Amino acid sequence: MGATNRAAGARNAVSRASGNSCRSNRSSKAAAICPGHRSEQTSGTDGSENRRTEVTNYPSPVYGWYVTFVLLLGFTFSFVDRQVLNLLVEPIRQDLNVSDTQISFLQGFAFAITYVLASVPIGRMVDRLNRVRIMIWGVLAWSATTIACGLSRNYWQLLIARSGVGAGEATLSPAAWSVLADYFPPDRLSRPISVYLMGPYIGAGIAMIAGAEVLDFTREVSSIEVPLLGALAPWQLTFIAVGLPGILVAALIATIREPVRTGRKEVDLVVPSWGEVWAQVRANKRVYIALHLGVPFIVVMLYGLQSWTPTIMVRVYEWDLADAGRAYGVIALVTGSAG
Repeated sequence: MGATNRAAGARNAVSRASGNSCRSNRSSKAAAICPGHRSEQTSGTDGSENRRTEVTNYPSPVYGWYVTFVLLLGFTFSFVDRQVLNLLVEPIRQDLNVSDTQISFLQGFAFAITYVLASVPIGRMVDRLNRVRIMIWGVLAWSATTIACGLSRNYWQLLIARSGVGAGEATLSPAAWSVLADYFPPDRLSRPISVYLMGPYIGAGIAMIAGAEVLDFTREVSSIEVPLLGALAPWQLTFIAVGLPGILVAALIATIREPVRTGRKEVDLVVPSWGEVWAQVRANKRVYIALHLGVPFIVVMLYGLQSWTPTIMVRVYEWDLADAGRAYGVIALVTGSAG
């Protein structure tokens, strides 16, 4: 995210300055550890030798890929919880007697406003605090609020719970990108990032397919009595069913070791001030303006398509809701992930 990237830029500047200082003193020390570098400096003068030393001091590639797939699982389930609402438009609209506009508010603004507002503060936390713990608490938060969506008895309760899902999910990607950058050297980072970014498409597909199965299973009943919770509609059970696995996802993320931050020691941790952050933005304003204008248009198209495709298949083409979920889920799962 923006704050994390800008902070990384400032850290790189500190790292380069520290590296220059260490190289100037190499003649007096055969092997010195620079404050701004994780790896040991060797006696060689060849830049490629130094790069090889840095690579070998990253954590094990095997463990790095384990971390990548755990984070992929987390990202996948974040999209399951985010996207399952799209399959439940018709039953929610009928049960709560709400309009398409109110449903769209749940799908978009209610989620996005908390996601956006929480992103920058969480990015600052990622720069300062234990990133694995941030992800664990985020997974538990969005899973709990997804379950709360299933326990909602009216539109306003559902709206508040949906906003909580957005705030919780804002924790994952800033921390995940930062962690992956500390498990892989820059020249090997693109593939883990690409694998991680398969999560939205896998998650959207699973959300549609799993939601369809729950709806199909409860097709013959209008409500189900659940101990302590009372009567729940099938759409409510669907939210609960996709929210509960978040406990297991959080437990898996807890197995990840917090890596040493690339280019600095924890004791020398320096986080840029807000003034430095905004100076970085101003210095690269063309990049930031382009991204903040272009990406939202892509997201509007993508999320609009995802949000209403199952409903259009039901209303216009008279598909069964569960069948529509399965068909669209397979399309998202296979073609989205392949891309």
